[in-house]
Amino acid sequence: MGRLLRADRGCPAAPLRLPGRGLAFFGFFAEPSPELDRRATAAVRAALDVGGLEEKLAHTYGGLLQPYEAVFRDTLAALS
Repeated sequence: MGRLLRADRGCPAAPLRLPGRGLAFFGFFAEPSPELDRRATAAVRAALDVGGLEEKLAHTYGGLLQPYEAVFRDTLAALS
């Protein structure tokens, strides 16, 4: 999406003249982040170690995020 906005191919957002920081947002989410995976795993492990993780809530929150991630990825796929 960032590539499309930079190319100004009639994209409705192109007239907004997004600054580089605005476009960087799309680049940040364009590919998986191994560092984020490591940090998330460490956070879950730390919570488990101290007994502070409620597994049912963790699954609930993860389930709430998945549809948003799917919409984001589907949108990017549709634009490419």
